[in-house]
Amino acid sequence: MGGRRHPIYPLHEAGMTRAMSQGYLYGLFGVWWPKSCCRQCCYVSVPNWPDQLARYRAYPDEAFHHLVDEYCALALNHRSGLFGPGKSLRDRLRADGAFEVHALADATMDACEWAVYRVRRCYSARAQAWRAVEVTHRGDRTATLRFICDLADSLEIAVRTEGEHTRLWLTVDTENYPRLEEFFVAAPHSIQPKKRPGFETRWGGHADQRLLALEHVCLTATAGRSQSQLASDTPDAAIAA
Repeated sequence: MGGRRHPIYPLHEAGMTRAMSQGYLYGLFGVWWPKSCCRQCCYVSVPNWPDQLARYRAYPDEAFHHLVDEYCALALNHRSGLFGPGKSLRDRLRADGAFEVHALADATMDACEWAVYRVRRCYSARAQAWRAVEVTHRGDRTATLRFICDLADSLEIAVRTEGEHTRLWLTVDTENYPRLEEFFVAAPHSIQPKKRPGFETRWGGHADQRLLALEHVCLTATAGRSQSQLASDTPDAAIAA
């Protein structure tokens, strides 16, 4: 509609709060009307969390998908907990004992294909960054984590465990701008690669020799693994042909 729509909120305009609306419905129907939302929705205010928690517990097979999505989001950015930096949905559900939701999410992630992602950000100022996400390796959960650890060993850089994620950071922390961030991390293979046009030019204009040397080692290693993986994925009949 291109911005031509004009939403209206009649209950708000009438001065009706949620509590007043629920009371009105109770007077008509004799039942407490639950908030209308997706059962797995995590975007809820603190006062309404008990109602949402009850939905998670009642429908864990629908709710667990958000834990998987949040895991992938946090893999790319450790600041992106669904309730803010350091405030994840997983932690909130664990604290409130929603263990079945956790178990379903973990089982799904254990069974799916994983990927090793190369994540880069070039910040020109706070919260202003060009980003690139690339898949460098595929495998199961154990194999992708081992790939990162082996890569770290070859560079003689210790991996960093941040929450539930293990990252190999190539850049060092700094508060100066322009600022580069680059790391490798494993997560379910459900994240779409992306790279803004002109990213490599901008990145190359700020990367120092140390970072470029580390990148060369990493890309050489991942290319070698990719060739091995391609060969293992190719049927024997195709190789013979």
